[in-house]
Amino acid sequence: MPIGYVLLAMMFFFTTLDSDDQVRESCFGEVELEVGLGILDDIIALGHRLVNLTILEAGRLSTIPMNEVETAYLPTLRRLQSAWQQLLTNPVKISVLYSQRLLELRTRRIRRHQICIAHLEGIVHQAERRLQYAFATILRQPHRRRMLHQLEATLKRHQQTLITEQASLQRFLG
Repeated sequence: MPIGYVLLAMMFFFTTLDSDDQVRESCFGEVELEVGLGILDDIIALGHRLVNLTILEAGRLSTIPMNEVETAYLPTLRRLQSAWQQLLTNPVKISVLYSQRLLELRTRRIRRHQICIAHLEGIVHQAERRLQYAFATILRQPHRRRMLHQLEATLKRHQQTLITEQASLQRFLG
């Protein structure tokens, strides 16, 4: 049995018709799916027809639909059980899935950094032009010093954000 494989005990509630067409309601429990299906096989082999089946597992009730005349649900349940056992014995290598997902995320993050850097370069260029324009056109107005100081602070803030974004991209690539 693989490591970490937990066997879940189940309760089986069922209704049968015996050979005299008498309805019998029964239950058994604290068994694994395979054992429960084996018990149901034995009951059917004795000539009883299964009319209704409900399985309680981990606090959840599952009603298995069936036709009163046929009990063809057992092969379906066995195929389901077999598929789950195969998944548990041959698990998907999660590291491969993580590697693929991380590669996608890395590509998206690089692209996001590149877009952000291009946008910030445009903002810095625009702030530099505003500062040059204000410096050249506002010569003697009383608020010149304060306006130039605000434009310089804005330019410096955008340049610092650009440097931070570029460094972040380099750390990510390196």
